[in-house]
Amino acid sequence: IRSLPKQLRRQLVPIPETVERCLENLPVSDTPLVQTLGQLLKEQFGVSVPEPAWRTDDLPEHLRVRVRLLDAEGRKTLGLSRDVTALQREFGGQAVGNTAPGGDRSARMVAWDCGRIPAETQTVAGQLRMRVYPALVDRGDHVVVRDLDSLPSAQATHRAGVRRLLMLVEAKSVRNLRKNIKGLQQMQLHYAKVPAPPWAEAGDDPVDLSAQLLELAFDRAFLADAWSIRDAAAFEQTRSAGRARVGPALLELGELVAGVLERAHRARSALAVMQQPAWRPSVEDMQGQLDGLVHQGFLHETGPDQLEQLPRYLDALLRRIDQLPVDARRDQARLLELRGLRDRWQDRYRAIRRLGGTDVRLEEIRWLLEELRVSLFAQALRTRQPVSVKRIQRRWAELGL
Repeated sequence: IRSLPKQLRRQLVPIPETVERCLENLPVSDTPLVQTLGQLLKEQFGVSVPEPAWRTDDLPEHLRVRVRLLDAEGRKTLGLSRDVTALQREFGGQAVGNTAPGGDRSARMVAWDCGRIPAETQTVAGQLRMRVYPALVDRGDHVVVRDLDSLPSAQATHRAGVRRLLMLVEAKSVRNLRKNIKGLQQMQLHYAKVPAPPWAEAGDDPVDLSAQLLELAFDRAFLADAWSIRDAAAFEQTRSAGRARVGPALLELGELVAGVLERAHRARSALAVMQQPAWRPSVEDMQGQLDGLVHQGFLHETGPDQLEQLPRYLDALLRRIDQLPVDARRDQARLLELRGLRDRWQDRYRAIRRLGGTDVRLEEIRWLLEELRVSLFAQALRTRQPVSVKRIQRRWAELGL
């Protein structure tokens, strides 16, 4: 707290009393300390502390946690560092047997033959007892059981694992469904021109469109509550209940995605010929928006609720493209309203995605920004909720960003 900028710090004096109050009320949580503490300061003192204000790099060395990595017997020191990431890079993957979370602990499975998977258990790593969450893990042509140390991560992983196992046992249906995806050839032509996402690593393989469609269809047809599927009986019940739904789900998704890709293709083509220098800020903004909405793998990265909204967001973008030659000054004036928020969000979002992480708070802001674009550039299409720059700024502060 003493490391905070002066304008924030002076709202929390006397600091020793503030610290004492925080210690009394700080909850036990897996959330990073700066997020938990930021929320607590908001609740207890009405002070919103944005995450970049925490100067964790300025902490003295003795306040940084030092980690000693021991062997399985807890005797020999393998490494000692205040940089946990460096220890992970050097020693990751060297655990023996099933002692540590993160290791596969079952044979390759192509059917549910592992008995019941507990939702939570404990494991011992060396002399440390840890709570872990077993989950099915998708390995492409098989699945395995793996212990994960984060419940949200385990839930997402298990969903993908159950889906993969369903697709493996329903392999014949998958082949038939793949052959009959309506309009797939045209969708693939449009999808081939879609760029990689801005946060992708060079050399990442593009994600096959038909595979994404089939996986989403299986999600909709079978996996209303994937985490509750923990044994063979629940798996078979889910399998039986979803069979009749998967075909209609794929047809509905195909129509939705075809419309999204067609709109994105029209927008991309129109933006490509807009070469006037005075329009460049608007064109670059629209191109960035389009690439964020529709990129390689976008179906995997867009939640079902947001996926349903993509046609409206793209319709708003197309209307903005049509209006730009009519009144470029008006467009750029509204872009100025949006730009500050857009840049703040974009910097944070791309940084965390490049590290392979996600942040539900940034996801929330992402879709609020899309609604703001509708409000600014295509009001006739209406927003799902009241939205403005000030509302999003207020929500940003409430989320502790």
